[in-house]
Parts: sequence; structure tokens; C-alpha cells
Amino acid sequence: MAQFNTPVIEKLWERDYQVSLKITGQYNTATGASNTIILKANTLYGANNSQPCYLDVTHIDYCMGLANGFVSIEFASANTSNVSNVTVFTVGKRSSGSLGAYVFNTIDTANSYGDLNLYTSNLDANDSFTIIVSAVKSVTRTPGAWINVEDPKPYNYQ
Repeated sequence: MAQFNTPVIEKLWERDYQVSLKITGQYNTATGASNTIILKANTLYGANNSQPCYLDVTHIDYCMGLANGFVSIEFASANTSNVSNVTVFTVGKRSSGSLGAYVFNTIDTANSYGDLNLYTSNLDANDSFTIIVSAVKSVTRTPGAWINVEDPKPYNYQ
């Protein structure tokens, strides 16, 4: 049975340096704005919980069926009002496609834990979406944040 009006997050796979998620949403009533942490970086393999564990987005696939609203993937701020989140990707209406660009997490280390956020706005009844997000663990940004995780630079992570 489908879960309505709340995004469903599924970790597809995780390697020592990379992770992929699938986020799906089905709505049977109209909703306002909503924020959902889709990935807590310090819960991943090799995370040192005493430091921010940053992720950089490497690829996004999406399929949207939205009447009026939009969906965003963001680097989450530690600010509880989410005013300091940094948008990675925003899409709305009926569309599908891929974003194959490497997007660095640019949030200041004092204002972030490295998490990813899903922001949805003005979704209507019968709206739906599926997003697959791939990210790498940023081992050079905060030295020691990722324990026993090798630098992914030699790999092709597309």
C-alpha cells in the first residue's frame, strides 16, 4: 500500500566512498511547504560523529508529475529555520531527466552537519515524483571526518 503525503526514502546502496538514495512521493491531498532530511551524513559508513561529514552530489535522475508545485534537493544547514540551506537542484511540473554535474557542498562548516534535505512546496492531490541522488563522501573538506574512507578522486563515480 502506498504511503501518501510523506516522502519515502530508500538507500539503494552505499560503498565506502559513495551512496545512492531513491526518494518517492505520492500525494492524495494538497500540501504546503515541507522539509525532510533525506540523508544524515553521520549515519553512513566511516563517519566520525564528532565532525561535520560532508557529501558532494554527483548525479540526480528524476521523474516528476507535479501540477503546480516544485521539489528541491538541498545541502542542509544546521539552522533549524532552513534559511541557510543551499539548493542543489529544483524541478517542477511534468518532466524527467538527469543532472550529471558534480555539485560541491558549499555550506560553511560552522553551519552544517553535511546532511541532505528534500524541500517540497505547494504539491497538489495526484502529484508524484521519484528522484535518485548519488553522492560522494568529501574526505578532503574536513580531514578526519570520514574514517577509513579513501579519497574517491581516482574513481569514475558517474
